Amino acid sequence: SQAELSNADHNRLVKTCSSMGVSFLTTAFHKDRVHFLFDIGLHAIKVGSGEGGQLDLLEEVAKYDWRIFVSTGLWTQAEMHDALDILDGKDAVLLHTVSEYPTPLESANLGRIARLHDATSLPVGYSDHVAGVDAALAALGMPVPVLEVHHSLPGAPRKMPWDKDMGE
Repeated sequence: SQAELSNADHNRLVKTCSSMGVSFLTTAFHKDRVHFLFDIGLHAIKVGSGEGGQLDLLEEVAKYDWRIFVSTGLWTQAEMHDALDILDGKDAVLLHTVSEYPTPLESANLGRIARLHDATSLPVGYSDHVAGVDAALAALGMPVPVLEVHHSLPGAPRKMPWDKDMGE
């Protein structure tokens, strides 16, 4: 697919990151890729919010000994309940996010971090899609154990390439 890295791309990125002292992290979208991602030496993996309903993916990810970051932006309450059952006892971190690119600051809903924290025993971080640094700085004051910030390079489209309304 347009957003998927090949095995060679993954291997090259892992090698480059390792040579620079940086831990490489990627998002698993399909359960059949999980074993490969573990085999290339990843110590952590991310599951995107769009994959919350793929219980087979979460179950496959949970088989391995690594830290699991899980975005929750598109999850229903039922998906959250099922995911928490699968992640029970794992080294996992939920990430509050709003799945809108970019997210307007007034829609960041940072109060959900505390609600997620109260609803689970897992740590809750923040995956920021807001342009600028205001939401990220506010989240750091909560505090959050993990902060993921999505950046756009200068001149890059503000929408993701797979968004329907790119208007190309």
